Amino acid sequence: MTDVLRVAATRMDASFWHRRGYVVRREMGSSNADDGYRFLDLKHAVVRVRVVGQGPETIVMVPDPPNVIEHHTLLIERLRSDFRIICFELPGFGFSFPKPRFMFTLDEVTHTMGELLDFLKVQQATISMACLGGFSAILLAARRPDLVGRLVLSQIPSFPELRSWTRRKDVLHLIKTPFVGQFLLTCARGLVARHWYRAALPQEGLVTNYVTPTLHAFQHGACFCLASAFQSVQRGRQPRFEPVSQKATVIWGSSDSSHKGTNPKSIFEHLPHATWIESPDSGHFPYLEDPELYVSVLTGGVSASGAGLAQKDLAPRTASIDRARQSEKSPPQGES
Repeated sequence: MTDVLRVAATRMDASFWHRRGYVVRREMGSSNADDGYRFLDLKHAVVRVRVVGQGPETIVMVPDPPNVIEHHTLLIERLRSDFRIICFELPGFGFSFPKPRFMFTLDEVTHTMGELLDFLKVQQATISMACLGGFSAILLAARRPDLVGRLVLSQIPSFPELRSWTRRKDVLHLIKTPFVGQFLLTCARGLVARHWYRAALPQEGLVTNYVTPTLHAFQHGACFCLASAFQSVQRGRQPRFEPVSQKATVIWGSSDSSHKGTNPKSIFEHLPHATWIESPDSGHFPYLEDPELYVSVLTGGVSASGAGLAQKDLAPRTASIDRARQSEKSPPQGES
């Protein structure tokens, strides 16, 4: 009975945000297309993506929810002179709205990533993802080696450890409860995001920098389907992870109190050949909290253009959302 309820609740969640997405995209319009933003209408979702840069190599960045593309603005600006940068939000998060039958499985997310990269004519890209999303990167690397040249993952343990982590974070068992969790993450997503950043970041002073772009996005219609995603992870089958031949680097923020009790090096179960790097002072988002380390890993020793990027520089970046909301009501780019 629980699985029946989960399926029904997830379908309700996806259908609600699918309908809501039409309104949000119409209000956002396409005025910021010159900044590389567009919506792509794919099989399982209408995905918001930003594509900039003309470098010979491609880096694909995916925000770790509730982060949105705007959290990556300064990293993108730092790297765009030397690389082609693709940054998109996962289906069900930010401004990437799921379609009604989307069930938030890793297979569906992996398919969506492959479809998006095929559309953008990507080959042998560096895929940078974190936490739960990182498992889709591992699956894609095994299934589509033509698309993935290298993995740079962060805050990702083994899948069983991640599944246990989702249960520990749901202290009151509200998020895992069908319908209750979906209602909570629709009506109180701002409150949940604030609580999450306080748990995930090592210093209270960092919370404002992270929560501001997220709340700004929520105020303009962004989604946060964490309940459906968590329920899929907790009750769905574990995917079969095939061996990955591409080079892989895993960055772990050692000051992430949300992962207390997690065995971080359990990721070697899926990536036995990975290079392991710890960021001692970082919490759940080492790719943003320790940007110099992250850039050095991404560039592989290549000197990216621009000045050094310090943690304090990661101030809120919400102008792209504001420009879109002020635009003429024209159809979103890349959407039929």
